[in-house]
Amino acid sequence: MAWKLEEVTWCISFMEGTEYIYLLEGEESALLTDTGYGFICGSLPSG
Repeated sequence: MAWKLEEVTWCISFMEGTEYIYLLEGEESALLTDTGYGFICGSLPSG
């Protein structure tokens, strides 16, 4: 599913709505931004 947020900005939902990417339209090209989704297995080192 996708929503037009602004004149040249789209929000695209996938993975059953748990992840989003953003598409910015330009006159000659476009930029697709993946906001990232993930988790850390285990503990982070302290310090």
